[in-house]
Amino acid sequence: MRTLGTVVGLLALGIGLFFLAKGLVAGDADTGEEAARTSAAAPTSRSVEECVAAPLPSGLEMLEPLVAAIHDAACRGDADALLPHMTDPFGSLQVHKEWAIDLWSADVPGGDPLALLAETLEAPAHGGQGGQFFCHPDGPVVVFARPIGDQPVLMSDFDLTGRELSDLCGGTP
Repeated sequence: MRTLGTVVGLLALGIGLFFLAKGLVAGDADTGEEAARTSAAAPTSRSVEECVAAPLPSGLEMLEPLVAAIHDAACRGDADALLPHMTDPFGSLQVHKEWAIDLWSADVPGGDPLALLAETLEAPAHGGQGGQFFCHPDGPVVVFARPIGDQPVLMSDFDLTGRELSDLCGGTP
């Protein structure tokens, strides 16, 4: 019985932290620029062929095959093909990677989060001590964190709104 109580308590804590992190707790109202960035930018409407043919930034070196594979899967709308290229747990919320993909749809109401992912990967890459990141002009950020030890480089975060990772891109877009 004690184990069940612990599990329920941890689940409640996790749900509370999720909503707190997403800024959905009652009384947490965004103002100014932050209010304008509560949902992701709408992706450009284009065909799969136009998306796949879009050039990726130069200078990616070792990341190029990984970025190309993610870009191709995103252009084709193939979420399952993204999974091998994502960390698990994924993102700043540290959720299972399949759940992360499901959560992206909530950040792009009526839009296509995979198209937005493809567009973000077409932006110039930036690097830092923590790894490589791509900044969409309208806010979204894709992160490839520097791996620890012999772990492979994988996509480690995709912030569709830019609210959580905008500091990587020089602040508010």
